Amino acid sequence: SYTIGDTEDYFRVSLTDNQSINLFIANVSSRSGSSENSAEDSVHMDEERAQLKRDTLRIIRELNKRDDILYAEPNYYRRTYFTPNDTYYNNQWHYPLINLEQAWEITQGQDTVIVAVIDTGILSRHPDIQGQLVTDGYDFIKDKNYSLDGDGYDANPEDPGDQSQGGRSSFHGTHVAGTVAATTNNVTGVAGVAGNIKIMALRTLGRGGRGTAFDINQAILYAAGLSNDAGALPTQKADIINMSLGGGGYSANDQDTIDAARAAGVIIIAAAGNEATSSRSYPAAYDGVVSVSAVDANKDLAPYSNYGSTIDVAAPGGDTSRDTDGDSYPDGVLSTSGDDTSGDSIDFVYSFYQGTSMASPHMAGVAALMKSVKPDLSPSDLDSLLLSGSITEDIGNPGPDNNFGNGLIDACLLYTSDAADELT
Repeated sequence: SYTIGDTEDYFRVSLTDNQSINLFIANVSSRSGSSENSAEDSVHMDEERAQLKRDTLRIIRELNKRDDILYAEPNYYRRTYFTPNDTYYNNQWHYPLINLEQAWEITQGQDTVIVAVIDTGILSRHPDIQGQLVTDGYDFIKDKNYSLDGDGYDANPEDPGDQSQGGRSSFHGTHVAGTVAATTNNVTGVAGVAGNIKIMALRTLGRGGRGTAFDINQAILYAAGLSNDAGALPTQKADIINMSLGGGGYSANDQDTIDAARAAGVIIIAAAGNEATSSRSYPAAYDGVVSVSAVDANKDLAPYSNYGSTIDVAAPGGDTSRDTDGDSYPDGVLSTSGDDTSGDSIDFVYSFYQGTSMASPHMAGVAALMKSVKPDLSPSDLDSLLLSGSITEDIGNPGPDNNFGNGLIDACLLYTSDAADELT
């Protein structure tokens, strides 16, 4: 917390005889000048602040190696947490579960970060989705019998409905996209995990909520800025891909596609599946994909969630059969959705869903916050942070396990542990 002016960076050292002293590291000199120099001054100040933080942490580490010092630690600032004013935020129990409010004090995302949501498409005019989309989403459903929009590949990812629920549509992609990046703090609806980032909507699931591996692979290639069957490319490739979809059957072509996108620097995240089994579900079980299982409001494995050796991380997926917090609503994940039961139009609504499909976008949103802090965050960087436990809460059996992988994603730990040093 620095301002223009003379400020001091310091930390507290406790000596072994229970004495405590404050050590002052450096002063940040004030700068004055004309307004045309203010932007340059701000850049210099940011650089100096960052260097002071690094120097402070470095000296603390060295002091902690000394026998005559009990411990040395930063003198942290404390403040209130950001709480969005979205109408239904109080029903989004799943965000405090991963300490998201604390992370929002650091960043709510940057609009230069793009998450590709490969799903049923998008309701682009939903009030909590408008303004959150890049303009080059795409429809990759090739078979007109499944597309339900009258054509094959096209540049319009709008969701006409999938008729997956006895004639009623799920608008699954809109729900997933809302969890990643619904407009936040707009006195409307719900908040997104990373409300300031952008969504690239890629439609691959049509009638009945189904889609082919071939179409999904083309969407992956497109999101990564790679050659694909549609012959189209986005203006800017996605940083992260979320796939809240899956099924059985290993495919070498799928793995090759995942490898190509990952080599292009794209982080790939997928839902582990909802069959309550250890059987592998793809694409989540492919090498190079972050596989996400689901927990309920008590941080227990959700009753439907898949598990097994390929699980990398857990995130909130909900359980609509329960109301743990007594708010008179089911413990599902609340997000943006649509309602086409009238048959004449699509109403923009908010719905409680459960599933690893809901858990995966929580992880994708946290990855987008990380990418906002460190733009060069690579897929292998994220792998390392997960494997080290730096960004997860260890739940279940100690250490990695088959239910939660490396633990429950914790957005706050990114900034209060060694992970922060890794990111800088």
